[in-house]
Amino acid sequence: MRFLFNLFLVLVCVAFVWGGGGNTYVALTNTKPTAVTCTELLNNPPSAKWLEIRECTVNIDDIVEVKYKSGTVEGYYAPLVPTLRPGSQSAVLVKAESIKELRKLAQAHEFSGIVQFGIESDDSVREIIENAHLNLSKKFLILDAGEKPELAVSMTMLSMGLLIGWYLWRKVSKVTDKPAGVESAEASLPPMASPSTSKTKSEPEVLEPVSR
Repeated sequence: MRFLFNLFLVLVCVAFVWGGGGNTYVALTNTKPTAVTCTELLNNPPSAKWLEIRECTVNIDDIVEVKYKSGTVEGYYAPLVPTLRPGSQSAVLVKAESIKELRKLAQAHEFSGIVQFGIESDDSVREIIENAHLNLSKKFLILDAGEKPELAVSMTMLSMGLLIGWYLWRKVSKVTDKPAGVESAEASLPPMASPSTSKTKSEPEVLEPVSR
């Protein structure tokens, strides 16, 4: 039981440090959204993670539904295409929790959100989207529409991860730092004599009488 608890703490520590560290980096390096068009994303995508994509629309005809193995829906994805070229290739998909939300997004022509990366990017989701054979660029992006960097939340996650890591390190070091001299000193002590065999005083010698 203790092993499972420690394993759980390790997993939480890794998730918080990885996720919190990545999101903290995004918050510090993306103080405002980078404006870009759908066409620019195809030709020269920026390295920024917080984007404001303009002159595009949702291709509502190419929705990809992604489910977990349990059957629960993970999300719905639809490509963003240039407004004046609705049938052209797409470099980014927008994620929504429902088809109703996607239809609502389809009424807009500007989309702001954070590009999935690091721990937020799921290779299995990308594989499902690739197998849908949509007209996408090879290095397509996935945009979490409406999301923006939260520095306070990200730093809190990172701090909690580092705190859990420090706790685990202290716990391990207490076990491995047990003084080795204690055992060796105990082993070097001579065995105690049994009370029945030890003598406290020397017994007098019995002399035989000498006949004259």
